[in-house]
Amino acid sequence: MFTINREGKKLVFRESSRLIQQTGDSAVSDLTVRTQEVAALTRTLGLTVEQLSKSETIFRSVIPAIIDFQGDMDIAGGGVWPEPYRFAPDVEKRSFFWGREQDGTLKYYDDYNESGYHDQDWYVIAPYLEPGKCFWSRSYVDPFSQQPMVTCTVATQENGEFSGVVTIDLRLEGLQSFTTALQKKTQGYIFIVDRDNKFISFPDIDLVRRIHKDSNGTTTDFLFASELVKVHSEFAPIAEALEKINQEILEQAQQMPNYKLETVAELEQRSYQINSKQAQLMSVILADPLGGETDSTRLLKQLEIDDDWLLKEKSIVDIFHIPNTYWKLVIVKPFSENIAVATAISQFLINRTIFIVVIGALLILAVVKFRLLEPIQNLSKAAKNIEDNPNQIADSQWQQELPTKRQDEIGELGRAFISMAEQLKESWETLEQRVEERTAELARSNQKLEIANRAKTEFLANMSHELRTPLNGILGYAQILQRSHILDENGSKSVEIIYQCGSHLLTLINDVLDMSKIEANKMELLPTDFYFPAFMQGIVEMCRFKAKQKNIALVYQCDAELPEGVRTDEKRLRQVLINLLSNAIKFTNDGTVTFTVSRSETGFRFEVRDTGMGITREHLETIFLPFEQVGDTTNQSEGTGLGLAISQEIVQMMNSQIYVESQVGIGSVFWFDLSLEYSLEWVKSAQSSIKGVIKGIKDQPRKIKILAVDDKWENRSVIVNLLQPLGFELEEARNGQEGWEKARVFLPDLVITDLIMPVMDGFEMIRWFRESEVLSNVPILVSSASVFEYDQYRSFEAGGNDFLPKPVEARELLNKLQQHLGLEWVYEEETVSEEKEVDEMEIIPPGSEVLDTLYELAMKGNFKGIVKQVQILEKVNDKYVPFVQQIKKLSREFHDQQIIELIERFRV
Repeated sequence: MFTINREGKKLVFRESSRLIQQTGDSAVSDLTVRTQEVAALTRTLGLTVEQLSKSETIFRSVIPAIIDFQGDMDIAGGGVWPEPYRFAPDVEKRSFFWGREQDGTLKYYDDYNESGYHDQDWYVIAPYLEPGKCFWSRSYVDPFSQQPMVTCTVATQENGEFSGVVTIDLRLEGLQSFTTALQKKTQGYIFIVDRDNKFISFPDIDLVRRIHKDSNGTTTDFLFASELVKVHSEFAPIAEALEKINQEILEQAQQMPNYKLETVAELEQRSYQINSKQAQLMSVILADPLGGETDSTRLLKQLEIDDDWLLKEKSIVDIFHIPNTYWKLVIVKPFSENIAVATAISQFLINRTIFIVVIGALLILAVVKFRLLEPIQNLSKAAKNIEDNPNQIADSQWQQELPTKRQDEIGELGRAFISMAEQLKESWETLEQRVEERTAELARSNQKLEIANRAKTEFLANMSHELRTPLNGILGYAQILQRSHILDENGSKSVEIIYQCGSHLLTLINDVLDMSKIEANKMELLPTDFYFPAFMQGIVEMCRFKAKQKNIALVYQCDAELPEGVRTDEKRLRQVLINLLSNAIKFTNDGTVTFTVSRSETGFRFEVRDTGMGITREHLETIFLPFEQVGDTTNQSEGTGLGLAISQEIVQMMNSQIYVESQVGIGSVFWFDLSLEYSLEWVKSAQSSIKGVIKGIKDQPRKIKILAVDDKWENRSVIVNLLQPLGFELEEARNGQEGWEKARVFLPDLVITDLIMPVMDGFEMIRWFRESEVLSNVPILVSSASVFEYDQYRSFEAGGNDFLPKPVEARELLNKLQQHLGLEWVYEEETVSEEKEVDEMEIIPPGSEVLDTLYELAMKGNFKGIVKQVQILEKVNDKYVPFVQQIKKLSREFHDQQIIELIERFRV
């Protein structure tokens, strides 16, 4: 029994340690993928800066787009930090930095040019970095957002010499929820420290947070592990282990040829932020002694502590290494969890053993009672054999002569013993079979899971680095070359081919990344206000070109009562509709694709019907699964097989579902219903610019005349609704012939025309204008859903002044009008005095209970909750509409303090 107890506990301890190790390795892999993504983005920024001209205009237009390439809200900002006099011969300090605001936009700052940045710790390390190598700074708390961050640094070169630094700042607030989720698997707690053993995350973050107050205000920082010991001495074993690990890594690095003492001294001398110990750790990262590890685990150390200060009991501590960053992941699990499982197993085995012994003793007592020596010996021997070697029954080797022929109690006992042995054999065989099947099934499942997780981790990391990094440069320079006028026609076509191929590859990559976001529950909807008819028409025109290439018809049918403005995620809705239309066109070789938008019981129904090859019932069951494509190998088209899976997830996020019906050889129909929120803000939001909301034209003695020529009423309506409120005089025409005739009478100051129209197209009408003595100098903006360079060049050759792609963006339209007509806008001034002009007598507040609820939400900054509450209030009684509109306006602008002041005026 002692052996069972001892060996059973050892086995349970080993298995528990293995599971903790797997949990740690999996967490390290997830964190490594994230850091590699940010490092790849930083390297992309560095490569771009090395190729750009030393122009402030170019830097301020190109760099923000790279920093905000995927709209990742965890990217807090980024910048370019040239060496002295590198950007301009007469300028010593000239940095470019963009920080992310609360609304998600990037704002430019030049504060570092005043105080300097060449002595910062993240800068002085850069000259020692290998080309393309990323260096991660220590963790710190941003003084503006009070959020933990870390900076990724990559050096740039010019003519083979160090020319400066590029950085990307990463928020670390997501690590807190990440470690909290992992804790459920360990029954203990988890935290992360950086290379200096400063805390990044902790179960109770306030325990490791330090607040400084001085004449400059209040700042926040996190404690080092050694500092926490001063407050909680029980933490000392873990803190000492972390320090010992750093010392061991340092000693290992000092044995490497690329670890240099002169580098340590130079780092300490060049920055006031770096002391001797920190300089040594930074040099360790340059040497990277752990970079060549090939072990399957990143476990650095395991130890036992008698009394953990949080768990208040004996615990086991596992410390893992996070590559590249030299952070450490610490998992603390109570020892009692292991001991309880081991004790339960041991007690179970002991009880079973006792049970068998008791049975044997009872048999012996029964035989002794009747004083039959030979039957007693036989039965005792049989029981003894079973006790000594129970496997004999399972292996069919048990043979024992028993008194089964006797008709008395002894014979009955012998027969019962035989029956028990046979049943035990059957039970044993059944149990062994079940155990083998379950063990094999678990082994296969674990193997598949491990392979899938490893493949996914390696795929995402490699794809982000190997594909997205060079692809970003390809697309960026393709667009720059497209805007230039230095290429001939053949060169321009070649660049267009590069851009189209790169865009297609980027679409495939983004599909995979979208699916990754969906699996990680990181995809979010971003509603905006937009003009709905033009939105739909723009989608149709973009897909109609593909249909014409295949000589099939694309028919668009819409309800006559479609709303003008709606509020939803415009980008994601466009992604779903284009995917459904593209699939229909792709799998239809002849016939028609019909796109219908109509009213339904729940809102609006979007339906795509085709006369294509159809889908078998077998494929209908898997069509919305990732990486699934319709048909056999010979009929499958290009793509990743993710489009329908992503579309279904997006529609489900919009509280709906995509349905499909299909018949092989006849065609398919896909549809879904959406409840769209009507919006009256689309015109106002379209007019907004960097300076504010445009409300008119400054110093104009007469109205500016604009002629809009387009065969689609929806497209002309967009132009009219955007420009008439600003004081423009509009005239409409449905084709080139009608436009020319109206222009001779209307005498417009500017013309906006489509290209493809009945009767007379836009190209012919433009040539008529340029041949006219009266209208030859009128600026003409060519507006088309086609954004190919070929069509743009044709419009310019015909006499067009500029190109305006569809769907029309208000800001781009207004900018082009300002450029070609020399206009100056008048903007609305948002001042406190104007807000006070709202007649408070017209605002009727709700009851005190509703006001209290809104007040609590405003104090927490929960704008979504505020909007949800007032939307319910709006439906209760129309008298609350002015109050609701005022609250909505302030919520959209994130004015929580003004909401609080408004509510306080009505609270009793």
